Amino acid sequence: MTAIFAALAALSVSACTALPTGSSNPPSPAPTVTVTAAPEARSADSPLEAVDGYALCRAVNATTFGGDASDMVWNGFDDSFVEPIDERWRVYIETTSFPNADGVPFEGAAFCEVGGTIGNVEWNIFGGSERFDPTDETAWNLEGDD
Repeated sequence: MTAIFAALAALSVSACTALPTGSSNPPSPAPTVTVTAAPEARSADSPLEAVDGYALCRAVNATTFGGDASDMVWNGFDDSFVEPIDERWRVYIETTSFPNADGVPFEGAAFCEVGGTIGNVEWNIFGGSERFDPTDETAWNLEGDD
């Protein structure tokens, strides 16, 4: 029985032996674990977020320019102008239609000011126009369809 204990003691000591000095196999660092919180559930009472303003503006203006809305190419969210203003979103989305029979594409913009909540959207203005500089405050003095 003493021989078994001696063998076990020898194994446990060899398992804990440190690497020799100058070893090229240092221990690996422990992996970093990042925990992200689950997104908060939204309800009808949740205020609109920037992406909601973009989606609503695009949807309400899908037929503003006339013709077949399927031939429109819209700038994506990241390439559009979306900014908060007085508890609503000011949205400007550039769009281009495929060339008409004369071979000329129409380049325009959809614009909106929208606020409220998911369940109670409040439109200030919306419409389509020729392109303008959305950072120019005077350009927003528009008559929208509401």
